[in-house]
Amino acid sequence: MIPAVQAFVFLLFSTVAHDANDAKIRATGKAAQGEVLRIEDTPGLTLNNVPPKKVTFRYKADGVEHEDSVTVNSVEVSEWKKGQPVAVLHVNGQAILADVHPVAFPIPAWLMITSIVSWLAVGISFLVYGLVGTQRKYQVLRRGVCRQGNLLSIETWNVFASSFPTGWFRATYTYVDSTGREWLGVSRTRELTLANHKRKGDPIEILVLPSDERCSTLLDSATERALIGT
Repeated sequence: MIPAVQAFVFLLFSTVAHDANDAKIRATGKAAQGEVLRIEDTPGLTLNNVPPKKVTFRYKADGVEHEDSVTVNSVEVSEWKKGQPVAVLHVNGQAILADVHPVAFPIPAWLMITSIVSWLAVGISFLVYGLVGTQRKYQVLRRGVCRQGNLLSIETWNVFASSFPTGWFRATYTYVDSTGREWLGVSRTRELTLANHKRKGDPIEILVLPSDERCSTLLDSATERALIGT
């Protein structure tokens, strides 16, 4: 979802969206007379090495006074003062100055494309990794055979090193396949009894996929319930 959000935000603040909104108000807006309240600098912002100005103005629409602001090129308003009358166009609570175009701050297309593509690559990689892992676990549950393994360690498992405990444990174990070759397996579990009572070297039951004996999982109570359910 991150690339979709990025695309939305980029388009929302891009020159295209900005110009479209300005054109809409100029085409459908109602004219009103307004006056300048204040003209302020915009620290940290420059356009062609010239800092723009933020012009705050008020106007009356349908007998009600409104206040709005717009960022414009400083050269165009260099002679403006507080109280100066200005022509205003407004529609649905949005207003612009009729004689001055707002400054747009375009987002470079290369930045948009690079950012979206990068996040897409990361997201698709995690998605593929998750789907492959899920398919492997499904095959182990569906076709796995019971074997005995030897526990090497069992420890609290957190997604991130700084995260709080989530009730998951990660068990590391060894087992021997049908050819006598020893394999190392890692599996997650919520089995608190297993975590409290099993120690290094203790025998444990696991499921091993006959067609690929590198794939295995702990035969804990949750796995047993899944097998009974199928």
